[in-house]
Formats: sequence, C-alpha cells, structure tokens
Amino acid sequence: MARYKRPVKESVDPYKAAPLPVDRPAAVYYRQSTEAQIGNISTTLQTVDLIEHLLKLGWIRENIYMIDMDAGISGTKTIEERPGMSMLYDLIENNTIGLVAAQDVDRFFRDLTMIQTNIFLDACKRKNVQVMTPHMVYDFQHPTMGAYYMKLFRDDAQRAADFLEYHIKGRLRKSREYLIEQGKWAGRTIPLGYM
Repeated sequence: MARYKRPVKESVDPYKAAPLPVDRPAAVYYRQSTEAQIGNISTTLQTVDLIEHLLKLGWIRENIYMIDMDAGISGTKTIEERPGMSMLYDLIENNTIGLVAAQDVDRFFRDLTMIQTNIFLDACKRKNVQVMTPHMVYDFQHPTMGAYYMKLFRDDAQRAADFLEYHIKGRLRKSREYLIEQGKWAGRTIPLGYM
C-alpha cells in the first residue's frame, strides 16, 4: 500500500524583496509642469539617466518604453487629460510592462484628492507592476510589505500635492503678487524697451 506524502512547499521569505521584472518591458515616465522647464537638468535626469539606470539593472534598450508626451502638463490633471499618463495606464492595464520608472513620485501625480493616485495604484497592484524611483522600488503585491509600499506611495504623492498647493500656490504666488502691487520686480522677464 502506497503511503501519502505531503507535498513539499517551497519556503518563500516574506521579507525578501521581489526581484525586478527584467524579463518584462519597463516604461520610463517623463513629465514637466510648464513649457519653460523643458530642457532643464530635470529633463536629463528623467530621460537619459533613468534609461541608463534601467540598462545597468538588466533591461535591454528595446524593452524600455520612453513616455514623454506630458512635457508641459501639470500633474494635477487626471489620467485621461494627460496623453502620456493615459498611454502608461493602458500599458499597465494590458499587461505590457512589469515596471514603470520616474524620477520621483511627484512626476506621476500632484492630486490633492488622491483619486487619480489610487486609480493608478490599484492598476499597478492588480497587474503586478512595480514602480521605481532612483531611491525606492514600490512593490504593491509584496506579501508582507505591499500595504506599506502603497501607503508610502500615497504619502509621497500627498506631499507633492501639498507642496504645490501650500508652498507654490500659497506662499510664492502671494509674495509675487505683493511685489507687483508695490511696483517692484517680481521675477518675470522685462519686455525690451522698458529698461
């Protein structure tokens, strides 16, 4: 009589980071808020340096999608209002990519309501897409750390939205308006002939 043998389970370390999905394509997402910022050092960091970083990690150039249609578009806009973000979302939903990289979380969203951020997070979690910045890899499907990575991503996105709302729109804009009311230079270009 044959004896039943219990199947041997492979032990998975729940605290070990999942390997990067170098066997699946990756996307690099680039966004600048205004036309004036295009071409600055941030453009190089978001495009050239991120691609080089992915190549060093094991991706081949043909498997890296550069999504750069959101130059000059605010991160406060919805996914559908940004052609690049819309394309990135479709790549995630269609299981085309395994990782998306950006220079920082604020490149993805500056959404005070956090609605768009959560839609993006849900898609990444459902489709097992990791999100990478130069400082962190967010793995939303990690067995023990997934919820923590989701909270961390939300917190980073909230900080980016708060900075825009309270510092840029609040303090800096009010300071500029005050200088203009006083008849002083507020940092804008001076038309020729007025010097």
